[in-house]
Amino acid sequence: IIPGMCDWLSLQNYEDTFRINFFALVNLTNKLIPLLKNCPGSRVVNISSIEGFISAPGNAPYNASKYAVEAFSNTLRAEMRWFNVHVSVVEPGIIKTKLAAGVADGFYHSYTQADVSVQAEYG
Repeated sequence: IIPGMCDWLSLQNYEDTFRINFFALVNLTNKLIPLLKNCPGSRVVNISSIEGFISAPGNAPYNASKYAVEAFSNTLRAEMRWFNVHVSVVEPGIIKTKLAAGVADGFYHSYTQADVSVQAEYG
């Protein structure tokens, strides 16, 4: 997860974040759908984030990937209703983890990787 202002980050930063936070979730869910359909009353629980609906500045790839989890889960919920498969989303706030503790370092790293002209705009 790479924090930073939108104009500091590359498309690769977005792709890496989506690969972990969204595409892996979709891939696993799609592999399990046949089993879930055959087990009425089963439940899919996806982990999103508060940033899946309230976007903090400096975290666009993460925010966008969590919005994608929300949209996918909403669509899946509607589609699985016919099979009595329930879909829930957990949206935790900030949790004290090693990942969260490294955000400031990641933010600084993103700044140093930005184009010099962009760095000059932010000071």
